[in-house]
Amino acid sequence: MYANSRNFMIIVVNICWGLVGIVNFNIEDGKVL
Repeated sequence: MYANSRNFMIIVVNICWGLVGIVNFNIEDGKVL
């Protein structure tokens, strides 16, 4: 159970960082335009 919950948290963190990257990319793209 501990290993599964730990892997789940890692996946959630990766998804959050992915969303942050998308937002930052959109902001940079907006600055260029």
